[in-house]
Amino acid sequence: MFRSILAIALVFTMSFISLVHASIGKVTLLKGQSEVERNGAKTPLHQNDELFELDIVHTAASSFIKMTLNDDTIIQLGPEASFKFSQHSTGNGLRQEVFELIKGKLRTAVHKEAKDGESIKFGTTSIALGVRGTEFLTNTYMVKGKMTTDVLLLKGKIAADASQLGTSVKTFDVSAGQYFNTHQIAQDQGLQSIKTLSPEALQKILDTKDAFLPDLIDAKGVLQDLGSALSSTLGQVGAGTLAGVGAGIGAGVGLLAGTTTGVLAAAASKDDDRSSPSKAQAQTPDQVKPPVQAPSVAPTIVTKETVTIVYKEKETPDPVDIREAKEQRKRMRKENRCYFWFYKIIPGSFTPERFRRERDCDEYEFDL
Repeated sequence: MFRSILAIALVFTMSFISLVHASIGKVTLLKGQSEVERNGAKTPLHQNDELFELDIVHTAASSFIKMTLNDDTIIQLGPEASFKFSQHSTGNGLRQEVFELIKGKLRTAVHKEAKDGESIKFGTTSIALGVRGTEFLTNTYMVKGKMTTDVLLLKGKIAADASQLGTSVKTFDVSAGQYFNTHQIAQDQGLQSIKTLSPEALQKILDTKDAFLPDLIDAKGVLQDLGSALSSTLGQVGAGTLAGVGAGIGAGVGLLAGTTTGVLAAAASKDDDRSSPSKAQAQTPDQVKPPVQAPSVAPTIVTKETVTIVYKEKETPDPVDIREAKEQRKRMRKENRCYFWFYKIIPGSFTPERFRRERDCDEYEFDL
């Protein structure tokens, strides 16, 4: 009798433990580096790793992570972001979910609409968003020592709770295409700060599935025009390229007209490469094409190993690493240590970043 009771108790205990530690989703795409803070300890995240309630996910600089939950909700984080799965329960088959964007850029798609009795909330330090089935973008960042939040609703509806802002309007609804910044709402003391994006700009960012929202407030606290920012950025790199993931994350300089630096071949130290983001994959000539609207860009030069080299005459000085490489190129060539430089856009960023990649010096048919 005692053994039977003990066996039943053990089965119940094991079932309870498995329920408590049940996975709520997993990492479905990771570019760069990310880590999870769980039970007070931080460990690196990898693609296909499972996620759990109370996990706090952090992304490094120039990194991107896409997480898919068991209810098909998709959460994407840009560089240097922090996000917490504060609550994720399905008692009585009903979802009770609370997510917190601590900082950084977030893009979310809640595919399964919340039923009666279900609650799905996304919060920041400035505002709480109640969603049913929707897709939206959010930024949380510091401006003049205070946290501020941007929100752009792409699909569906959002019920916003702005009671933390101290305005006379505590709650309001947001419709598809509308966007706002919490700092501006608090300053205006009303809903006149809610803007509407043009249908054309809205469609562009909808089509660019992995794009994030540019910050609406600049470092001086001035509100930016989102329509102009999106039109300029999306028009420059083209819909589908801005996303990076699934549409050519390694976009080279050929897609980035107007980049300030373009000398892409010189000698440098191998040791320097190991401590820099230079391991990014270089593009082949089929993927990299010279910018159309940049008259100062010289014709593309292709080396023996099909490395596409694009360079540009500049009025501004070379970056330090390129300048040092050019100064030391004769010595480094003798040691067979050479590099080329290229540019690409990282998911979550609207500006190109410079990378370098090591190449055997014999692969170059020319010198600087």
